[in-house]
Amino acid sequence: MQREQAMKRMLNNLIGGTPYNKPEEYKKRSAVNWADEIDVPLLILHAENDDQVDITQAERMINELDEANKEYDYYIYDRGGHDLGLYWFNVRKRTIDWFENHKR
Repeated sequence: MQREQAMKRMLNNLIGGTPYNKPEEYKKRSAVNWADEIDVPLLILHAENDDQVDITQAERMINELDEANKEYDYYIYDRGGHDLGLYWFNVRKRTIDWFENHKR
């Protein structure tokens, strides 16, 4: 809860308002709204129990990437939280392997 309030204050200061009184400013900063402009492969890792970013946000991004025919890899972990700490070794290996396979 404390982190959530700090994040809200930081965004309010940075953007100059809340999502309710500055919706266009928040919209243009959300990658889900310009997925069609993304021109690099993405690696998306998410935990079902993430209490800081709801899994529906990752799923929405995946849907937008699919619609735009973009390259991505998406892995969902059935336990754990935002930091994926329960899967530290797996996440680290998967990330390193992913970058090795996506060198340009």
